[in-house]
Amino acid sequence: MIQEKEMKILIESATNTFNKYAKNTKKWVRAIYRINEYLDYSLFYVYEGGENPSILLNEDGTGIYGIENANEIKSIINNHRILCCKDISTKWNKGNITVYPNGEYESSFIWDNEANLDILNDQVWAFLHYLGEYLENCFLDFPNIYPDWISSDVKLISKSGKYFAEGIAINKTSQVPFNFALSDNFNADYFQMQVESLDKELDYLWKSTNTAELKERFKPWNALILHLEYLRYFDAEVYTEFIFEENT
Repeated sequence: MIQEKEMKILIESATNTFNKYAKNTKKWVRAIYRINEYLDYSLFYVYEGGENPSILLNEDGTGIYGIENANEIKSIINNHRILCCKDISTKWNKGNITVYPNGEYESSFIWDNEANLDILNDQVWAFLHYLGEYLENCFLDFPNIYPDWISSDVKLISKSGKYFAEGIAINKTSQVPFNFALSDNFNADYFQMQVESLDKELDYLWKSTNTAELKERFKPWNALILHLEYLRYFDAEVYTEFIFEENT
């Protein structure tokens, strides 16, 4: 439950935003903070005599108008979701908070499992894309591969809790075998997401797609191959293949 003092902030923000941008229009009868599965929110107003939302505002100010106290409202929504997600019976990833000019309010929150799976699935492919770019960066340490590298098929192997990249790098004059531990040159700043350990992240990737949330969206696999094709310096096309090897 959002605290009353926090709800007052939402009501004041809706009032001040409306007065700033639309005070010469019809009077508003309610405002709706609509929260999506990414925890982004938009603010809709409903006028007197109509049910259709008439103004759309985005939290970052990139929409038609900007919301007053947008960051503070974002914090309220985030804190509320963190608190609710501690209990599986109250967790949510979508919701509406409706406020009225007289200070009344109401809220409804739901858990959309398919939307949650879509996000997890997107995170898998985003991680694999950055992993491919990271592998290309690793090839810079092999002078017999760069600067004439064309493509590589990289197989990720798990040994004693560590992942190794092995395969053949093709350049303009030869085919160069390689085998190195992924964690040796790991730099978390290279990934545009929270990644503390590649070994742990790949373990989680296997678990989530084989035995946990995403198992219905992936066929069973125990080997991961990344096909990298050189585009330009520090840029490669990444194709990922999940395979199941019988004798592993």
